[in-house]
Amino acid sequence: MNKMQKTIGATISYTGTGLHTGSTSTITFRPAPENHGIIFVRTDVNKDLEIPALVDFVAPDNGIDSLRGTNFQKDDVSIYTVEHVLAAVAGLEIDN
Repeated sequence: MNKMQKTIGATISYTGTGLHTGSTSTITFRPAPENHGIIFVRTDVNKDLEIPALVDFVAPDNGIDSLRGTNFQKDDVSIYTVEHVLAAVAGLEIDN
């Protein structure tokens, strides 16, 4: 039996202070189509580069401090401390 997939109903953004950087950051959640998955995009760096939330993109230990967080990397773009967002999304059973 196939499990029905879930997404959110509308776009929403949150702005706050980065936990480790102290920089102001904004995260925007957008509804996505079926089978899209969870995708991160750093719009301040490269609006066209998508980083899927997959283990293949967990940043290697190459100078990016991942001691206190999980970081994703694709090409030269990194997304830091994704585990909090992914835990919330998983807890809500959101797939896309």
